[in-house]
Amino acid sequence: MPKRFSAYALFLIWHSFYSFSISQAYAFSMDKSSSLREQCEISLGADAISIVSYMPDQSRDRFCDEFPFPGNILLTFDLISARLRDLPIDIRLVHEPNGSLGNEQDLDKHTVSFTEQKTYPAGAIVISNNFLQSGNYAAILTVHEPFGVTRTTRFGFRIGGKLLYYTPAMLAAIFLFGMVYAYCYGRKRT
Repeated sequence: MPKRFSAYALFLIWHSFYSFSISQAYAFSMDKSSSLREQCEISLGADAISIVSYMPDQSRDRFCDEFPFPGNILLTFDLISARLRDLPIDIRLVHEPNGSLGNEQDLDKHTVSFTEQKTYPAGAIVISNNFLQSGNYAAILTVHEPFGVTRTTRFGFRIGGKLLYYTPAMLAAIFLFGMVYAYCYGRKRT
């Protein structure tokens, strides 16, 4: 009986990991489109900006601020406030290897992509970038208002950390192992 139990438990664990690693489209999404309250948003003063991100080469899922692995990522910023659509905005994607970057020199050194300032009358800013390495990143949006006033906001996100996406499978395997063990060895022997 113990050999049969061990073989069954090992099969369940192997099957759980195999089913999650059979393709790269296994990533769990942070689908925030179900209701307005749950959307991934940042604010720029009183103005709200909604964010939806995709990994078009890997998955059809929507992401917020965590991506399972490096690759082509499409960041979409929806300018909810109509007044932001008439103001020039520049976007800088930076790699933050040791946390948030502070001064302008650090930004230049760690810039992955930079989009010159322009207006977005349709209200959607779409940025596509091929991220080559895992780590912490940020999208820094700078709004240039009249009379030389600028406002800046930061949207931080993380790329990588596949172990995080295996956690549900590992917990399920542990639970199933415990249930099978309790069933086989927890009964009173007659």
